[in-house]
Amino acid sequence: MYIKASDGSFDGEIDLKIDPAIPETLTITVTDQTKHEQKIINLNVIDDGMTMTDDEKLLLTMTIGDDNTILFSNPEDESAITIAFDQAAYTIHFTNVSPEKSNAASIVLDPQKNLLSLTIDGNEIFSAIFDKANAELNVNIMESSNVLQFVDAEKAITGSLEMLQSTVKLSFENAENKIAVSIGSSLDDLMEMFALSVDKEAKSFNIIAFGSPIFQAAVDSVNRTVTIIDEKGQESVLTEDDLNQMIEEMSKSAVPGSDSKPGTVKFQ
Repeated sequence: MYIKASDGSFDGEIDLKIDPAIPETLTITVTDQTKHEQKIINLNVIDDGMTMTDDEKLLLTMTIGDDNTILFSNPEDESAITIAFDQAAYTIHFTNVSPEKSNAASIVLDPQKNLLSLTIDGNEIFSAIFDKANAELNVNIMESSNVLQFVDAEKAITGSLEMLQSTVKLSFENAENKIAVSIGSSLDDLMEMFALSVDKEAKSFNIIAFGSPIFQAAVDSVNRTVTIIDEKGQESVLTEDDLNQMIEEMSKSAVPGSDSKPGTVKFQ
């Protein structure tokens, strides 16, 4: 399998091979033509896990325990990572031990309580609990408490965000095909900050910020053009060739030296 990195850091091949005489071993050969190097890594399946070796040493050992644990150990730096699954508590525990330090973390995904949480070294970093009765999502991040409420009648999501000391409302207006974000000190003091609306008949969409349009685009299928109006009211008309040239330039900028062909725009 040939691979070429866009930044030029790797240009070579990766080959996978299993010798029928040693079916428990997968040999990975990495040939880097840029550095003129070749490295061979062997993944060996053992009774209770797997080992990873190269031509010189043991790189990694994975051991699956009978107590719902997986142990990853690196003999070179004497580090080890343990993953333990506690099915009764719907919890996954992670422990990282090295000569310099040790860390512990746990993730809880409890369907009975509709709870998701992350704890690191005994400190709860994140938790989210969904209250079905009140259609609320309580999210705690570090020491801030935030509440999101789903209001079906208004087709909206409101949030009391302690971290921002503000109230946020995300609303969906079907009649105008519009999505809007409003922020204020309370639900009675909201200001529309951002809105996106789509006009299906006109084949256009508008982006509005603080009540003023900042971007508008409309597709003209007959003349095969796209008309764009920026925040200053300046209008530009782009043809298929203009759009394809923009896509090509963006592709070259994003992936320097890439030989891949970008997609093209064609009006139906």
